Amino acid sequence: MSFKKNVEDHLKHFAQSIGLGELALNENNACGLCFDDKMIVNIEYLEEDDCVVFVASIKQLYPHESKESVYEKALLLNLQHHSMQGAYTALSNDKSELLLMKSMKASLDYGSFEANLEKFVNTLEGLINEFERVDENSSESPSSPSDNKMPPTPPAGMMV
Repeated sequence: MSFKKNVEDHLKHFAQSIGLGELALNENNACGLCFDDKMIVNIEYLEEDDCVVFVASIKQLYPHESKESVYEKALLLNLQHHSMQGAYTALSNDKSELLLMKSMKASLDYGSFEANLEKFVNTLEGLINEFERVDENSSESPSSPSDNKMPPTPPAGMMV
């Protein structure tokens, strides 16, 4: 079985298990899932690397806003590899979004695929909530050097 077929089978099985109907890779070897009407997870199969990548937007970055605190927090999060469930933060190519990404071998079994997707969605939800709190706090008062704390561990439990 090819690795792409393996990924396609996992997507089909996942869609059936949550009552979605059909879920398949498009002509660009990608598809998207929306969770809780606010979190979109793009699933991509990279043929040249035989891997599956989950990509999702944590936060929009606007040209007029200060990004220093966002960049600092994103870099600190990448140091918490264990609590990020192997995912990491990155900037989109045009620097308009803070992303969460995770890459896995396409040969993984269905149980691992589903568990990794669940952990990714939970991590994403925790980070979205954390950056929303940061935005609320930064609009209330300017940050000081004493505000530089490590972010909390994202919550556990899958939300679909």
